[in-house]
Amino acid sequence: MSYKVKLISWEDATPEQRDLMSEDYDLLLQITNCGRVSYYCDSMEPEDANFRRDLSWVLDELRRAYRAGVMDSLDRAIAREDEQ
Repeated sequence: MSYKVKLISWEDATPEQRDLMSEDYDLLLQITNCGRVSYYCDSMEPEDANFRRDLSWVLDELRRAYRAGVMDSLDRAIAREDEQ
């Protein structure tokens, strides 16, 4: 599978990953897709959760995950056909 998601807590984060986090209660989302690693932090105060907040990255990542899942399924189907 080429798309992997890992949720990292402050306690499990490396010093470099902690630099991406605002507070010790934040969680870091690590997404690996075809060897490319992206990080997203969930630090958002309740007053920041409004319609002006740019959360378009969520839709972009969901689309990437969907495409990766489709490609993985096709690869597996082709491999099964090759085995027969």
